[in-house]
Amino acid sequence: MEIRESSVRKGIQNKKRIRNRFHKHFI
Repeated sequence: MEIRESSVRKGIQNKKRIRNRFHKHFI
């Protein structure tokens, strides 16, 4: 359970990082 939660959190963080990169490129 803990491993799945950590993996899901990492996935969410990766998505946020990718969105931040796209926002920087558009700006």
